Amino acid sequence: MRKSIIPKETSALVWKEGDLFVAKSLSIEVTSQGNTKEESLINLKEAIELYLEKEHILPNIATYKDISLEKLMVSYA
Repeated sequence: MRKSIIPKETSALVWKEGDLFVAKSLSIEVTSQGNTKEESLINLKEAIELYLEKEHILPNIATYKDISLEKLMVSYA
């Protein structure tokens, strides 16, 4: 019996770390990397699909429409 394919939309945060781009899912604890932003997102998509194949319960994947990355100055002693 074939598994049914369930498309889900998710959001990712991508940043440059050294020579590589890192892509992290904001919905589930999956991260990947690549030589370009596009490659890191392709690798993240594959990693999420592999993760979800192994999970028997589909997690509630949240999507974020309006995301902003803000810098905060914090003080500590």
